[in-house]
Amino acid sequence: MDMVGLIIALLLLIAIQRRWLLPSPLGGKRSEGEQLPEIQHEGPVEPARDALTRLAQSLARDEGANTKSAHAIRFYRAYALESLGRLEKAIVAYEQCQRDSLAGPATRYAALASFRQGLLLSRLSRWAEAEPCLQRSIALSRAVPLPAIQLSAAGLLVRLYRSTGRRAEALDAIDKVLEIARLIGDEPTQAHALDAAGDLNKALAQPQRALRSYEQSFDLFRKLGNAEGTLVAKLDIGALYQAQGEWDEAAAWYRACLRDAEESERIVDQAAILYELGCLHIHKDQPRIAAHLLLRDMALYRQMGHAQGTDRAGRTLMGLGVWMHRRLTADRLTFRDIERGSAGTNNGDEEDKE
Repeated sequence: MDMVGLIIALLLLIAIQRRWLLPSPLGGKRSEGEQLPEIQHEGPVEPARDALTRLAQSLARDEGANTKSAHAIRFYRAYALESLGRLEKAIVAYEQCQRDSLAGPATRYAALASFRQGLLLSRLSRWAEAEPCLQRSIALSRAVPLPAIQLSAAGLLVRLYRSTGRRAEALDAIDKVLEIARLIGDEPTQAHALDAAGDLNKALAQPQRALRSYEQSFDLFRKLGNAEGTLVAKLDIGALYQAQGEWDEAAAWYRACLRDAEESERIVDQAAILYELGCLHIHKDQPRIAAHLLLRDMALYRQMGHAQGTDRAGRTLMGLGVWMHRRLTADRLTFRDIERGSAGTNNGDEEDKE
């Protein structure tokens, strides 16, 4: 890149340099505890001779880091490369941040670099390379300590294991997330992690453990006043009961969810819940109730202009109508039956004449 290109990149990055560097383990902005650490001065940095180093100093200054720290500048050079989209070079630069003998301030930036390296590799779906980076970041963050970075890395490991179908290992990683979140009093993260643990236990055919995780998640979301999270936990509990064939319990939870969605006037949630309730009453052999719920569901989807939802509800209603008709006429002759019988009688008369 020539000098003009570097200057343009510098200006662009200065415009965006105040963005958060480290995502929370379950998404969203970085929490207050995840601010990059101040470190002691361990020797002067040579005067900046290139635009990338000057950019790294600017980024470090905005994050409150020591701009005279060689470890800080090395880390921010790697982050500048990442921000410029030069991902392979950034991965190598993050690796170089971890090669020094680790002690004191160096360990902090090694933990950060290991986390960013694992994050980048995860985004590139290079799971096998990302895993040891994240594990290393957890170990280094524990030694410093940097619990917020440790929490972020453990959360990324959960996503990595789930993405690769390693559910048992994902559950172990969630236990780490819960342990750290409880240590620092992060109840929102605990609630989300417990809900994810419920999903994994359900997938592993452990319904009692799944129910316990969902109930704990529900209690925390309700305590926090998180209406959306509370609704998700309720739906998960209802779906778990439905999967176990416990129709009455499932219906009770779904109806509680429907009341919440109606009170908050969330039409999308109402439509989704009505469809599940309609299917549930089909399983309960209550076709009239199911038809009523599906009609309401189709009306809401039409109101939203949601073609796919309207089509799904309509097709289910058509299938339900055919099933109800067959049940009602199971022991009755239809016109087609009479027509067949008449044809059979005529054939018999002709045979007798012969």
